[in-house]
Amino acid sequence: MAGRILPLGEMPLNCVSVGLATLQQGRYGLLRLSLSEPVIHNQQTGRIWTITWPQLVELARAAGIDEHDPAVAAEAASAIARAMGKAAP
Repeated sequence: MAGRILPLGEMPLNCVSVGLATLQQGRYGLLRLSLSEPVIHNQQTGRIWTITWPQLVELARAAGIDEHDPAVAAEAASAIARAMGKAAP
């Protein structure tokens, strides 16, 4: 399994809150460590899960992030251009 669960009660130093998700299973905080590594905090159990960027990239690659679809790439470029107030490429 990618990532690791920290011992209960251990909180990494210098965490920055990024967001909060409320799911049927509970409330989860997304944090970022000072080294920018992502952290998930389960607010009900107090448990914390961390993952390194290389591990996270490997999960994304396994999910198919490297697969190229020209139509999707063109739509993404257009959406980014619109968000930045520029003409679409």
